Amino acid sequence: MRKRTKMVLWVYHCFSNVCCGRDLLVLIYIFSLFVTISTTGTLNIQPFQFPTNPTERTNIQVMCGLERGDLPVNFQWLKNDIVITKGSVYDILSSSSVSVLTVKNVTVKSSGNYTCSARSPSGVDLFTAELLVRGK
Repeated sequence: MRKRTKMVLWVYHCFSNVCCGRDLLVLIYIFSLFVTISTTGTLNIQPFQFPTNPTERTNIQVMCGLERGDLPVNFQWLKNDIVITKGSVYDILSSSSVSVLTVKNVTVKSSGNYTCSARSPSGVDLFTAELLVRGK
């Protein structure tokens, strides 16, 4: 807290005395470091898992939520590293801190590694879980 107070006083002193040239560049550099340090956080996705032994032709839902991180968050889902889009096979509902993926009418072909990707001002995080559907 003291470091912030000292910096604010120095910024006030610099602007009240009309900084220019090298002093202004130093001020901008230090201020950018301060802003970066004070706003950089960590984004963490809460681990999730698919149900074990899902039945074919049922809908499977999995929720990707944040444990920690700044809002807003942009979510994206991938299957085997390929982006998933909402449609006849998948439904995706996202809010500011949660995204729900529904895999409709699962079959053996639905099996794979599903990744939730979250991006926000505080960073990027990924979490991957395997869905394994066995045939009858």
